[in-house]
Amino acid sequence: MKAIVRFFLIVWQLPQALLGYAVYWFCRVFLSERVLSEGVVLSDSFDYAYSYVLFIRSRYSGRYAAFSLGVFMFVFYDDTYPDKKLMQSVVNDVVKHEFGHSVQSVWLGWLYLIVIGIVSLAVTGVSSNMAKRLYTEKWANSIVKDKNIDIHV
Repeated sequence: MKAIVRFFLIVWQLPQALLGYAVYWFCRVFLSERVLSEGVVLSDSFDYAYSYVLFIRSRYSGRYAAFSLGVFMFVFYDDTYPDKKLMQSVVNDVVKHEFGHSVQSVWLGWLYLIVIGIVSLAVTGVSSNMAKRLYTEKWANSIVKDKNIDIHV
């Protein structure tokens, strides 16, 4: 039964799933020397939502960035940052936030890229501070607030 549900969820999220799959393979092929690890993100609170996460070394010291496309999550961070605990804490928070976007993808289906993706990309391109106040980001945070998110690497 789970296999049937997952199949329909992939069809429901097809545009972002195809784009995420393409970006995933692009990273595996062309950024392979920067790929640090990959894993799966799960939550007991969301039986139907999961993400494959790819951790990639950032080119910028002390910086991080992330984005989600359906069941694919891409996290760029500086693994050479001197304060390992701080960077790991930041990465965990980022993964949790991006998992909120994965849940949005499940809920919105084909509308996700229009309602969330394009808006987030456009505003983040202008100002990352503005993006933090955007409804898409606040909604993603509220979805995973007080939820247990497990990262299996």
